[in-house]
Amino acid sequence: MLQRIVLLWVGAILALLLGRVHGQPADGLDRVVLRNGSVVRGRIVSATEDAVVLAFRFGGQVEFRRSDVQSLDRAEPSEAPAPRAGEEPALRLEDRFLIYHGDELVGFRRLVERRCRRLGQPGMLLEEEVVFRDPPSPGEDPGEACRVVTLEFRSEGGDLRTLYYREVGMGTDSIVDAVWRADRLEYTWLRGGQRSRHEVSLAADVRFPLGFWKEAARVAVPAAGTEWRAEVWDPRALGSVQVAVRRFEDLAVAVGAVRRPVGVLQVDGPRGRLFRWLSPEGRTLKEQLNGVSLQAVVTSRPALPARAVGAPLPDGPERALLNLRIDVDSGLVLQTPRSGWTDSPEGRPGAAFTLVNRELRSWLAVYWTQTGAVWPESALPPGARVEPANFGGWPGEGWRGPAVGCAGRELVVRRLETPAGSVVAALEMPVDLAPAVLLDYAAILRSMQVPGRAR
Repeated sequence: MLQRIVLLWVGAILALLLGRVHGQPADGLDRVVLRNGSVVRGRIVSATEDAVVLAFRFGGQVEFRRSDVQSLDRAEPSEAPAPRAGEEPALRLEDRFLIYHGDELVGFRRLVERRCRRLGQPGMLLEEEVVFRDPPSPGEDPGEACRVVTLEFRSEGGDLRTLYYREVGMGTDSIVDAVWRADRLEYTWLRGGQRSRHEVSLAADVRFPLGFWKEAARVAVPAAGTEWRAEVWDPRALGSVQVAVRRFEDLAVAVGAVRRPVGVLQVDGPRGRLFRWLSPEGRTLKEQLNGVSLQAVVTSRPALPARAVGAPLPDGPERALLNLRIDVDSGLVLQTPRSGWTDSPEGRPGAAFTLVNRELRSWLAVYWTQTGAVWPESALPPGARVEPANFGGWPGEGWRGPAVGCAGRELVVRRLETPAGSVVAALEMPVDLAPAVLLDYAAILRSMQVPGRAR
């Protein structure tokens, strides 16, 4: 019941914003009639047997359980007016993402960019909505753990900027409503029934979070390998934070059956070092939201089906992106063959990648060195003697034997030499699961793109 009230509250707030900003009647909008008698207007994005998703004209969207909906009243379709001479057509870009914690689907993210007017000024609206859901218990629908809505507006001249941020869930219900003019930021903070107003001085080049990401993708593109620093006002921290962005050279990467250029942004900020992958147009393909354990991958799906929460994703473009890894320092690229292999938060010393598979009780560390004669010290047990080996279609040197101090476990190590250096892949696994683990190991070796190695 509380979750339903929260969703209706979010919808009401966005509807008020819609009326306040546009001051226009709701003619031509779809209507969602709820069983409690409420009527919510907007544009129906999707209507399935599980849920109805309604988008508001100013920005933001809300999802209703189908069991709460009495009827849907769709507006008659009408043609949008053609732009007048010399007038640019309305811009609208939308990207959607599936959010994974490790290998489990836990949430959905939507990013929208479009032109609009606010407080009488034309400009650009950036909108982000993130929904996290708890995996369902047997016989129950998944519960909504957290919903975060962010709306950012920037006028064409940049002299007016507004930010609306709301986070509901996990014991938190907070709103930040901010307006920036000249060098002053005025914001209202509401939390737990408490309301406070604040005014702070900010430099003219301070960014809001969504605008920062848009600018970082654009500014850093021609300066591959260089660092760009910015100050960002964070509504969660209610203060400014320093962020450094570095753009690396694009790599031609095989994503499923398609080979495409991928650019990587390295971001150092309050949450540590995170990475974002970009298309040549600057659109996000994949992003670390909170270290390696929480990642978002772009999707064509309009919403997150309730029954998919907590379940592994079937094979497809989203799975290919989730399974793909890039190490920006070495240029190594690898693809895991199936679900279950995830990045370990505790990487092996000196390793470019450290992967774990809890189901197979195995781990894999991949090292890169530009000096072919040197083996990483942590890859081999003391006294190990390497010898020529050809395993899984990957020629080179190798070693296989019992793992030191781990009864019933085995260590397999292979090295491949290239003109640019050498790559070493060390695998530790339980003896009883060796056949299945070695199949994955061979597939990972075959998928690997190594600098200086022809494919």
